[in-house]
Amino acid sequence: TMTEESANALLKTLEEPPEGSLLILLAPDAELILPTIRSRCQPLWFSPLADADVIELLATEGIEREQAAAAAHLGGGSLE
Repeated sequence: TMTEESANALLKTLEEPPEGSLLILLAPDAELILPTIRSRCQPLWFSPLADADVIELLATEGIEREQAAAAAHLGGGSLE
């Protein structure tokens, strides 16, 4: 969904990153990223969170454990 100008700016940053930088580009589908940008990236795949981890994270946010467990079951490993 980037404009041509923003894609070119990102491409320049990927080609000449600031010293000591680590850039992380997140996308729901790698195929949506322009091939020129994708070719300069190292893919890293994340696994869904375990229900127990989701419950713990939600509990630390003040969600009751019973509700957190129901949300974890429905969430499929995602906090969204």
